[in-house]
Amino acid sequence: TLAIAWRESGLAQAGLSHYEQAFSDLGKAIQLAPTDAENYYVRADLLSRLDREDEALEDYQRAIAIRPQDGVAYYKQGRLFLDQGKHKQALEAINQALNVDPSQAEAFVVRGQVYEALNQMSKALDDWDRALQLDPKQTDAFYFRGAYYYRNGQELQAKADLDRAIQLGSMQFEAYNYRAILYSEEKAYDRALELYSESIRLNPNQPDIYFTRAEYYLQLKQYA
Repeated sequence: TLAIAWRESGLAQAGLSHYEQAFSDLGKAIQLAPTDAENYYVRADLLSRLDREDEALEDYQRAIAIRPQDGVAYYKQGRLFLDQGKHKQALEAINQALNVDPSQAEAFVVRGQVYEALNQMSKALDDWDRALQLDPKQTDAFYFRGAYYYRNGQELQAKADLDRAIQLGSMQFEAYNYRAILYSEEKAYDRALELYSESIRLNPNQPDIYFTRAEYYLQLKQYA
């Protein structure tokens, strides 16, 4: 249909970072098909990507009103509420997501983060374990659980989880920093340097990590 064509055009424009045109095209799709939840869902994803969180929450809610059995929309609402520090609303949204679809590994990961923010660590660990039961390649579950173990001095568990997160291509730059520290404690400076470099690639705005990496280069007599 024409509405779907406008939606696809909006997605294409967003992929080219032509955001004004993308929103225009998505708006036309909504005008033509105001009861198609997918149109709101797609626009919400774009708004979320651009950190327009309140507008994204409104569009997710519109999608849910049309398609109340969409667990992913509840999950994405919960993730945005977590980003805003609204833990009660985040927990409510994620619980609703899991009521609708208890197979969402990502929802368990985010609910674990909410529980961690609320200092309910046994519940957080249970949720990350559950996420990995549902999806053994759930990278963020390995990362968050490994980071918890690292911060609590449980080095063997931390190494195992962080190694797995890194093997799976984690986009969490701190996974590489934590694991690099553990390697440096073993004096495995070459491996630590590799991980710090990957962390910097993911997030170049880490002055302390540049300084640490420079110290290791000096220790290894790598001056150039």
